[in-house]
Amino acid sequence: MKNMKNKIINQIRQGDILLNKLKKLPQNIKETNKVLAYGEVTGHKHQFIDKNAIVFIDNDGRQYVQIVAPSVLQHEEHENHVVPVGVYEVVHQRENDLVQGIQQVRD
Repeated sequence: MKNMKNKIINQIRQGDILLNKLKKLPQNIKETNKVLAYGEVTGHKHQFIDKNAIVFIDNDGRQYVQIVAPSVLQHEEHENHVVPVGVYEVVHQRENDLVQGIQQVRD
């Protein structure tokens, strides 16, 4: 088995949420709550549960996360993920519906 201790993680997926690692936060963002996505039907949510994660949003609705110490990303139907220190862009999975066009996937 290879040594995973030194592996660099650039992406983390939890259901329909993907975190892409960035070098730094963009400008013109503001802090928001720690919820990355709400479940439309179930009311479940992808969210950070501790103070080590700071979630930001830009004027176009794109989300970013700054992790200052390892932080848990939680969802009621998915495995929890410990997200390493760093800056991440939040990407919401999209689907192409032939009737309604491209739309965000909802839990």
